[in-house]
Amino acid sequence: MEGNDSGRGGAAYRTHLTMGTGRRASADDDFVTDVAMVFADWLGQRKGIKLDPLDDVDAREPDRRVEVRHAQDSGRHYLKALLKESSPVGEWRSEILASSEGWIDLNVSNSEGRFASVPNLAKDLLATLSLSDGLMSLTDQPITVLPEEVDDLVSTILDVDRHGLVFVAGAGNEAGVLAPFAERLPRWTGQVHGLGQAYLLVPEATSLFNQRMGAFGVRQWSLRTYYPSVDRTDIEDSRRHRYLSTATLNRLSPGAVGNLLGSTARAHAASHADEPDVIRVRRIFERRATARVVEALRPERQAAAPAAVEETEAVTVPEEVTPTERADGATSGKLEHLLGLVRSILGIEEVTEASLRARAATDQLLRDSAVKATSLIEDQQDSIFVLEDDLRSAADALDDAQLDEAELHEQLDDLRGENRWLRDRLAEASDHEGAYGVPQVEVDDRPQGLVDVATALMDDKVPHMVFCGDIDKTVEVQVADTVGNAARRAWDACLTLSEYAAAVLEEGYTGGFDHYLRQSGRSTRLSASRHAVGETKATLDQFGHLRDFPVPTSVDERGVTRMVAHIKLAQIGRVSPRLYYIDRVKQDGLVYVGYIGPHPRTATS
Repeated sequence: MEGNDSGRGGAAYRTHLTMGTGRRASADDDFVTDVAMVFADWLGQRKGIKLDPLDDVDAREPDRRVEVRHAQDSGRHYLKALLKESSPVGEWRSEILASSEGWIDLNVSNSEGRFASVPNLAKDLLATLSLSDGLMSLTDQPITVLPEEVDDLVSTILDVDRHGLVFVAGAGNEAGVLAPFAERLPRWTGQVHGLGQAYLLVPEATSLFNQRMGAFGVRQWSLRTYYPSVDRTDIEDSRRHRYLSTATLNRLSPGAVGNLLGSTARAHAASHADEPDVIRVRRIFERRATARVVEALRPERQAAAPAAVEETEAVTVPEEVTPTERADGATSGKLEHLLGLVRSILGIEEVTEASLRARAATDQLLRDSAVKATSLIEDQQDSIFVLEDDLRSAADALDDAQLDEAELHEQLDDLRGENRWLRDRLAEASDHEGAYGVPQVEVDDRPQGLVDVATALMDDKVPHMVFCGDIDKTVEVQVADTVGNAARRAWDACLTLSEYAAAVLEEGYTGGFDHYLRQSGRSTRLSASRHAVGETKATLDQFGHLRDFPVPTSVDERGVTRMVAHIKLAQIGRVSPRLYYIDRVKQDGLVYVGYIGPHPRTATS
């Protein structure tokens, strides 16, 4: 079973594209033939492998395997093209499935979960064939959008057939900013080629685009990601399509932004199941692979193995013997006995060169079939392992979601009780408008991602808070925070820590942060159950060094200090991000956040 066994993570390159409306490079050729030719050219030029892509091929070497299979079914032509390569960092797998219906599915992955940069195979396919994602054309450079092209961009974003992401950068009228912004955009979006498309709105187009999209618009000098199935009628859906703010784009290196957007695009692709057509075609090839192995193992196939040479005269012991030969009778008898054993063990009637070669050919056929059967079983086992991992991850995700939901319901019940109590007090004070009126809800303008939270701290947007950690770790975990739960909780945690610091500095509050959270009426943003004052002794003994995070030398002359107090931001499988901090409010008036990233290892994880 040649499934997408290692393409489920956020590191694999996985895309599903269709033949565009424009003219193909070889308009008179079959689409599948075009794809096969590109695959063969890529193998020849990049890998030094020569083959005829129009034939079925199964070539195996110690460190790589190439397979090309064609299938005809229900009047359609299908292609499977596969290269497996061993490397010091694991096995790389590049697989194409293509159909004469005009679609291609490409998956490039690594057995060790290594990040797959935009593969040369994808670049060659996109450069040679006119491929698109719904209405979205795919180019290796951002597309500049003029005012008269805004409606086309809106149609692309709203297209129900789109699978990949749309990245839209907005521009303002500030002098001298557009050119450097446009220069950086290709470096920011270089890892999304084939997985999505980047667009740059000129200033006039940015204004018009925002008029068309409303809450789904893009801010000036920011970069917004649009997922499929945009619903402009649902204001809540706008939260799903997050952006990188101007501050974040300025703070992060172009490479860090590129890794973030590239990982986001790969995680999005990995989160979606294969298209029904892809599943159907994959199963056609899987069934045929099984049938080939079974056919090769049938007894009648083994009996039909060709002899390597023409049959020669049988080797026999003559009945008439000379005296000399009679003296050697014992040897001849032993020879006859051995020939009889050969005939019996090998299952042949006569011992001739032809019969021995035929037997050897049959054995070789069996060995070849055994190799193919072993490969098939290993592939099936790998797929089973992946499905088991997916099932465990889904079960863990369900448990995490249920825990989060239970906590949210508990917080909601507390807030409802507090709301009723406040309304009753207002009614007793004859403030009937306050007690029974409909409150005006402010627009939520909190950061949309963990990286934005970190950059807000770095830009002194939150009083008494300093971020001094490795933002690359924050970039890493933001990809897993697909709906922004961790970012919302991190922002609430930072605001609550800031309020705590203000209480210490301005009100003379003498307790610690954990006590502050547990005091009635002190915090409604962050549940005390999310806060941990330390780690277990076993964890610190084994993995305490993983909690040594950067701080200014004014805090610790070494430039690092151990942080054990932390806030549990979310339950997201193995990532489960954490925010680690050290409270120095009573010393220098600040709280230092040294880490926002994946859960560091513990004694039980």
